[in-house]
Parts: sequence; C-alpha cells; structure tokens
Amino acid sequence: MNVARTAMVRQAGRFFVYTLASVALIGGPRGYAQTSQKNEAGAPSETAIMQALLVEVRQLREAVQHVAAVDVHVQLVLQQMQLEQQQMNRASSRLDDIRKQIADFSSHEVELASNLQRTEARLTEEQDPKTVKELQEEQAQFKEWMTQQLPAREAQLRAQEADAATLLQNEQNKWQELSDQLSALTQALATESTGAQEGRRP
Repeated sequence: MNVARTAMVRQAGRFFVYTLASVALIGGPRGYAQTSQKNEAGAPSETAIMQALLVEVRQLREAVQHVAAVDVHVQLVLQQMQLEQQQMNRASSRLDDIRKQIADFSSHEVELASNLQRTEARLTEEQDPKTVKELQEEQAQFKEWMTQQLPAREAQLRAQEADAATLLQNEQNKWQELSDQLSALTQALATESTGAQEGRRP
C-alpha cells in the first residue's frame, strides 16, 4: 500500500468517526426540542422529560464510545499495513536481487561456452606441444565449470528464487487480509453514520 492511499484511508476513517459523533450531538438537542413540544401540548411530567434526556445522553455516550473503539481499531490496522508494506518491499527487493544474479549468471554461462569453443578451435590448429598442453588444461577447466560448477550454482539460485517468490506472495496475502479488514471497518463506520442520520430524522 503506498503512502498516499494510507493517508487517504486514515482521513476517511476519521471523517466517518467525526461525522457519526456530530450526528449524535445534533440529535440530542433535536430530541430535547421534540420532548419540549410534547410537554407543552401533552403536559408530561418533569420526570418523563428527565428520563427522555437521560436516554438520549446514554445513547449518545454509547455511540461515541463505539465509534472511538472502531477508530482505534482502524489506526491499529493502518499501522500493521505500514509494517507489512515494509516487509513486502524487502521481500520484493530480495527477489529482484536474486533474479538479477540469475541474469548475470546466464550471461557468464554464455561467455564460458564461447571461450570453450575458441579454445577447442585453437587446439585443432596449434602445433607447439607446450601451447597444446596449456590449451588442453584450459579446455578441461572450462568443461569442469560448464558441467559441474555452473549447474550447481544455477540450481542454488533457482531454489533461492523460488523461496523468495513464496515469501513475497505470503507477505502480499497478509497485506491483502489487512486491507480487507480496513475496508470492513470503514464500511461499518459509513453504515453506522448513515443509520444514525436516518434514525434521528423527525
């Protein structure tokens, strides 16, 4: 997750929190006004008025506490996502580095094969015994590299590549799980905010 998206989601989460709290605060005076109107029309007792106000205050407090708890959860998930993003970046860099080594290795392998061919071509033309012996030793060294050391190194790099790719995929899956949690939390905040507005309409 990049920094811009993280900041955007954090702002959205806080927006929903403050929206829901604002709706609850607005609802309090409105409920009191409606109760006062009924008092004038139906002349209810002061006890009934106080009970209505207490219910309103209790509902407001519960709504604010719940939204605050969800907001804390949102912030924790965002922090976890930032840490997981760092893990993803490291895993991705590791995989890129190994693949670069494989590419360099392939180029080196081609170069060795070309050197072997040149050495073998010179052997067919060389007449000097000393030079022939040197070329034969060189040929044997190239063949050892081509048949033993290079295949072993390639197998090692391929194994490292597979491990690094698996690690990166695991980190991406963890990040996606956190992203889904964040989406669910922000959606819950949006739903509660909408429900609170509709529930307090006269």
